[in-house]
Amino acid sequence: MNKLVHPDVHFMMPVFKRDSGRNADTYPQSDDFIFDWREALLANPYLELGEWMHAAGADNQQGELYAAQANELIRKLSFRSSEGGRRVVIIWLPERMNDSCANKLLKLIEEPPSETVILMVSDDAGRVLPTIQSRALRINFRPLTEAEIAQGLIERFSLADDAAADLAHTAEGSWARALHLLDADDDTREYTELFISLMRLAYGRKLKELKTWSEDVAKLGRASQREFLTYAQRMTRESFVANFRSPALNYMNRDEAAFTARFAPFVDERNVIGITDLFADAQRDIEGNVNAKMVFFDLSLRMIILIRQSAAAK
Repeated sequence: MNKLVHPDVHFMMPVFKRDSGRNADTYPQSDDFIFDWREALLANPYLELGEWMHAAGADNQQGELYAAQANELIRKLSFRSSEGGRRVVIIWLPERMNDSCANKLLKLIEEPPSETVILMVSDDAGRVLPTIQSRALRINFRPLTEAEIAQGLIERFSLADDAAADLAHTAEGSWARALHLLDADDDTREYTELFISLMRLAYGRKLKELKTWSEDVAKLGRASQREFLTYAQRMTRESFVANFRSPALNYMNRDEAAFTARFAPFVDERNVIGITDLFADAQRDIEGNVNAKMVFFDLSLRMIILIRQSAAAK
């Protein structure tokens, strides 16, 4: 089990179609990616979806759980366990199931074979299909405290106390996020610059520059586009909360805080919901493989209205 090769432990994880010409009923399979999966998970047990897609060689793919994976799991569980004891199924990110996959797993989840335990590990339980949730027992794990994360960073990475405390606060209780922030300074800086640029250009109604901005973002991989839109939703929340002048409620690094100090007044009760929904809708479209240039240029045009809506009231 320490090497993730136990014959009675079965994994299902988001994958992608390497060959669109193959039979959809039998492809893709989790086992097609199992060697990459083991290597990635052993290297980082706190793996995130973007990191897994990169490890699988699919930076531009979304990652999904397919019906073919469900069929194969059902087939495997129709046999006896290899060692005569319990079998464990680990379904990572069940919110990535497509409808066909979920429908095939409903009966299995509701009535697993004898001595079989199914664990579904979700980052966003609200997106797991209700039919799946209703057949499972939900166990919530509390966020880690800032002190726990800071201590872990100091012990494992020899961070200075101040640096560890800042990073622990920004991590919002997530050790995986803390590790991501530790390793992703370049990505975070790029997302910060894209967010700042979008807001400044939208405020200035600079259509030509916004078109260029949308084309630049469209050149990023789908995974990076999705991560940027997640980041933008977080920064919208941080900007709104900054207006209440309660630093303990904000989770930003120094660059983000410096920009937000000037930008926060333009995110208020008039537009905070609209801006957040705008980024969320764009993320949904990107995940649905809508043309990225259209998505981001439309987003930038709508942002002009929302930002100016607040500015006009000042």
